[in-house]
Amino acid sequence: MVTAPSFPEGPDDSQSGTPAFPESDNTTEDKGEVCSENMHAGSQVLPTTTVPDLDRYVAEPSLYDEEDHSTKDDLANIFIPRCLLDKPTTGGLSAFSHGGLEWMSQKTGLTPILPIDEYQKQMAYASIHGAFPRKAFYPLPPKEEVLSILDDFLQNFNKMCPLFQPAKLVALFQQDKLDINSQSPACWASINVVLALGTSSRVKNWEAVQPDYQKSWFFIKNALSVLNRLCLGPASLWSIQALLGIIVFLLGTMASEPGNLLIATAIRFCHDLGLERMDNVSATNPEESEQRRRVFWIAYSLDRDISLRSGKPLAQSDDDVSIGLPTTSHTDPQQTIPTKNTYDCFDAFIAHCQLATIKGQLYKALYSAAAENRPLGEIMTSIGILDEKLEHWKRKLPSEYQPEAQICPLLPQSPAFIMLLFLHYSYFNCVIAIHRLVASRGINTGMDLPGEDGICLSASPPPRSRVFMSASLCADAARASVKLMRYLPEGDYAVVGFLIHYPIVALKSLSSTIIRNPRSASRLTDMKLIGQVEAFLSSLTVNIPNDGIKQIKTYCTNCRSAAEDAIQKTIQFCGT
Repeated sequence: MVTAPSFPEGPDDSQSGTPAFPESDNTTEDKGEVCSENMHAGSQVLPTTTVPDLDRYVAEPSLYDEEDHSTKDDLANIFIPRCLLDKPTTGGLSAFSHGGLEWMSQKTGLTPILPIDEYQKQMAYASIHGAFPRKAFYPLPPKEEVLSILDDFLQNFNKMCPLFQPAKLVALFQQDKLDINSQSPACWASINVVLALGTSSRVKNWEAVQPDYQKSWFFIKNALSVLNRLCLGPASLWSIQALLGIIVFLLGTMASEPGNLLIATAIRFCHDLGLERMDNVSATNPEESEQRRRVFWIAYSLDRDISLRSGKPLAQSDDDVSIGLPTTSHTDPQQTIPTKNTYDCFDAFIAHCQLATIKGQLYKALYSAAAENRPLGEIMTSIGILDEKLEHWKRKLPSEYQPEAQICPLLPQSPAFIMLLFLHYSYFNCVIAIHRLVASRGINTGMDLPGEDGICLSASPPPRSRVFMSASLCADAARASVKLMRYLPEGDYAVVGFLIHYPIVALKSLSSTIIRNPRSASRLTDMKLIGQVEAFLSSLTVNIPNDGIKQIKTYCTNCRSAAEDAIQKTIQFCGT
């Protein structure tokens, strides 16, 4: 629906003055833009790759992928002569291959200096580091500022979306060197994702949007500078977290859609680590196990959300998932919401994960390629089943936090408030996605079904009566979604950018409702709601100018014009 973002430009060396972040000694001279198109530069001659010093890996295994320009020996070309092998091969055996390390271990009785799997990881990085040189787009700010942004990230974003384990993240940031050449691609990307999301969480009014919006893009471009190495390298929890953070950031900018490539890579890495399976996750200590579980469910939920937003296939099949839901965090009260029952608490993150499973079933049953050829009667039966599951999910929420309830008691802009607002928006969006297939056909009773579909419907379990109320359910959900805009935190462009998708879907739904029935008694009220969404988007174009928002506003204007034309024609020909 929108085009790629207009990235903020980097620092201009031709202009005098102090940059937003002071220069540091460990940054590279080239701060030019490094983007993911480099992955496809197949016509370029790739430089000869080198293998880093293995001794340094033994001392510092976390830096196994660090580029080492001083080592030129190609250790992978050291072969064991075939005359020494028990089963001679045609060309010998590499001393550092899987078989070579095993052979040396058997003959010498010594354990290899590196585990075989660790060596293979090193070779994987060494084979691509020359093809994709690492360059920081922008220098990191001073250490004090970095730690301050980290604290904002942990107190805001990570409370809403527990992407990182706080203790491990703090340990990463407290290292002496945070520059690109002292970190693995996954850690470098994670550092900059945290700085990007932490910077965006600082904005609390529109006046401060511009500078912080630009700074956050500088950080995310630092992360994108190693995207090729991140996607082509071995899987790690850091790499998954970095990819998910980039996805969330892009969804919040309204300037671009992350597409399915990033989420598909994150899901693939989850599978490589076995995060989707109960037996693999439970093998670690409880704290680590819970963090791995939460990272998987964040990836799972984003996959479902992106699929419904874009209409693209899911990257993760439910048939491959055996891991249970995350557990409620009782140690951190900011991750849970108090309820009227003082002995209970509500974890909105877990509720999001439960809703994500319904989103996946929704897409598979109604919007997948397999669903395109299903008879309407079968689709209506599926709609009834999905509607029942969605309402059952809603009834399990605390009564004071169910959709349609007031959420004012929570502190605005608090992590709990934002999570609850997102939860309500997701619910209304699911109602629209489930019922619009029937609403768009003008089916209000069983008599409206075509003959074959009616026969198919009678042969299937009867749909719930709510299926024949799809038009009104869609319209009501759209109206409620637009009304939630009054809770959007003013000035918080990241939250607004992530959630504005839902009022836009609601605007389209209201426009379609008016076009189908331009004589409806609610048409004027609905037109006012459409105007509210347009007015809000207009304010965004002033405070956060980018091509993406302008295109969204144009799209909404076209929807409003189509609804106005339908009303005008009705007045012209029918007089009402």
